[in-house]
Amino acid sequence: MTTIRYAVMAELTACSEVLRAAFHDFVNSLGRDLSDQSFSGLNSAISESRVLVGLHSRAILGVLVYSKLNDCLNMDYLAVGPSAQGKGVGSALMRALEVEAFKHSMVAIELNTVEFMAELVEMYIRRGFTVIRKGPPTHTLDSFVRVYMKKSLDFCER
Repeated sequence: MTTIRYAVMAELTACSEVLRAAFHDFVNSLGRDLSDQSFSGLNSAISESRVLVGLHSRAILGVLVYSKLNDCLNMDYLAVGPSAQGKGVGSALMRALEVEAFKHSMVAIELNTVEFMAELVEMYIRRGFTVIRKGPPTHTLDSFVRVYMKKSLDFCER
């Protein structure tokens, strides 16, 4: 069973390792390499209680980093270590993010992914997200088209 909770500062290295392992191939497919700066905001995200971890026993299997944007939560990173992928850790983290959104009276969860990762777009659609637009990334690290997605949260479900 996966336990979900906020990350603590002592887990910074473990969270970074999961992010790096999960994103290594993805970032390489963008023609880039992970750098020391790839997850540089992780320290502050943990200190601001914006990092959820999925654990089995004491091992961190997955990491979800989010930020608040007006009345929405933005899912910045969802990473599951390679050995735990396909075992429900990512789904459990996304459900926990929905609970956080409800607790903070957010109206939606937003995210973006690259267009050529059709399997990710389809996974998010199955989880209730809709495509709101496609366009360039908000950074200059690559030029791959992004798919911007949103999941509206129904306050009646609370």
